[in-house]
Amino acid sequence: MRLLPLPAAVGCAAALAAWTGCAAPGGESRERAPAAPAPPAAVAEPPGPREALARFAEAVDAGRWDEAWPLLSSRWRERTTPALLARDLA
Repeated sequence: MRLLPLPAAVGCAAALAAWTGCAAPGGESRERAPAAPAPPAAVAEPPGPREALARFAEAVDAGRWDEAWPLLSSRWRERTTPALLARDLA
């Protein structure tokens, strides 16, 4: 690893401090930009293929068509509705 000469290292440290809002020229502290909004609450990951199939079969067996329909692939969701799914599989 190659080290920077001392003046370059000090310049880099000062630039980094100014960039991150730690210090401004003249020794005055800078106001930081507002923090980024927090990420949304934990989003449920889509089920894996086996889990999706099990959930789909369980929903169909119980007649819960609104729960079964979103588990279909996008191609099948474009071609059907929960009502058509109920009519076809009931």
